[in-house]
Amino acid sequence: MKNVNNIRGLRERERFTLKALASEIDVNISTLNRMENGKITQFKPHFLVNLSKLLSYTIDELFKVQANKEDLPLTKEQLYKELIATKDRRIKDLERQLKSEK
Repeated sequence: MKNVNNIRGLRERERFTLKALASEIDVNISTLNRMENGKITQFKPHFLVNLSKLLSYTIDELFKVQANKEDLPLTKEQLYKELIATKDRRIKDLERQLKSEK
């Protein structure tokens, strides 16, 4: 699933300027701008809580979630193939590690 930042739209809907909102949540304007533009994708929990309270939206509403076709549940066959591929990669990693320790 892909999170789509919805902060700008909600900020504008609540009639906050970038400067005013940045001041209210105690972040730099350029930082808030990078957050709105998706250049910052990791958010500290206290920031999200403060932002959601100030804008009166849930944290889920701050981020729209878009499901990709690849994110849909896998069939049993796909899960089995994925498990084998992961197991094979792990075995190869362990073999390389053993060879390098010799």
